[in-house]
Amino acid sequence: MIAAQLGTSRDAVCAQILPPVPSSSSAGAGRPGPAWRRGPHPGCQNRDVVTRASGAADPRTVGWTDPSPSVADVGEDQLLAHLMAAAAQPAPDLPIPAGDDAAGWLPPLGATVVVTTDALVEDIDFRRAYQGPYAVGWKAYAVNASDLAAMGATPQLVVVTLLLPEATASGAVLALQLGIADAARVDGARVAGGDLSATRDRVAVSCTAIGTAAPARLLQRTAGRPGDLLLVTGTIGGAAAALCRLEAGAAPAAVPWADRLLRPVARVAAGRALADAGVRCAIDCSDGLLLDTSRLARASGCGAELWADRIPLAAGLDAVWSASPLLPAVTGGEDFELIAAAPSRIAEGLVRGAGWAADLPALHVIGRLRRAAGLTLRTRMGGPPVKTGPTRGYTHFRGGTD
Repeated sequence: MIAAQLGTSRDAVCAQILPPVPSSSSAGAGRPGPAWRRGPHPGCQNRDVVTRASGAADPRTVGWTDPSPSVADVGEDQLLAHLMAAAAQPAPDLPIPAGDDAAGWLPPLGATVVVTTDALVEDIDFRRAYQGPYAVGWKAYAVNASDLAAMGATPQLVVVTLLLPEATASGAVLALQLGIADAARVDGARVAGGDLSATRDRVAVSCTAIGTAAPARLLQRTAGRPGDLLLVTGTIGGAAAALCRLEAGAAPAAVPWADRLLRPVARVAAGRALADAGVRCAIDCSDGLLLDTSRLARASGCGAELWADRIPLAAGLDAVWSASPLLPAVTGGEDFELIAAAPSRIAEGLVRGAGWAADLPALHVIGRLRRAAGLTLRTRMGGPPVKTGPTRGYTHFRGGTD
């Protein structure tokens, strides 16, 4: 449509709004492979690619209806070249030259390589109404990094698949890519490659994150034992409260917990600190505290009980759930905190601050593993059970609850 209005060819429009990438970092002969070219650091001049594409000074402000050409107008090869330039980063441990069919990586000697994958699908995992492209990209990385954090691993690389309707604004896609790259940069990780494909009407983003961990210090959900104390980092319920407010039409700027939902930060340093302290059992809290604790306990061949008075709820939740914020908070999900199980000696030492740096999120004892199967939420340790109802958290394919 833009080409028709200007009376020029599609390529001319792209040259005006998406200037060709220099030959040293642009696509080689033939169709570019998924190993995107590695260019300068994403936090530097390559941010200008989004500015040129959309006219926005800050990629965080680029919207889905950005006036830049659509991805159909730009074309796959040109878009891919700009995605490479916007987010890639050179490093000696990425030895395969640009433009090949796959990226190569030299992991640290003796490290265990840990791999995870997760996807965000429009209208299932995010909504355009209150989540812009940059925030979607940020979260697409963060949900994967949270899985690595739960293993005690350090993120190293991420590869990305973008599934895009043909009408998607190219500036929005570049902003999404920068969101991924900026979130990865917080953990010292890099975008190493990816792929593009067309979809009919919804955007989807799939990331595969690769990390490393010392073999003897892996955290695994199978390593809990009866009697272990249950720990959780940070606070619970803020993301679920934000979702309620945003779905009701509130603007993100008016929601105190919006960043917990829209731009979560994986607890990577906390996962390493747990591993360094001798903890060997953890899971990330993404689908709800009750559901994820149940998963950890079941994987360890145990049951669990949680103590409601010890669960660190986010501040101000009664403004959303005036009757009682407890059950919505512990079943809402999207917290991306870490749940861990550890012998009492280790757990109590960590809570007192031994081996737990002041800049890490607060750590709380919230319950314990037991021999009897199942999960019980009690008012307090030794107190009566709290009726939780059928919903314990979010699951796909069951209307979103379990």
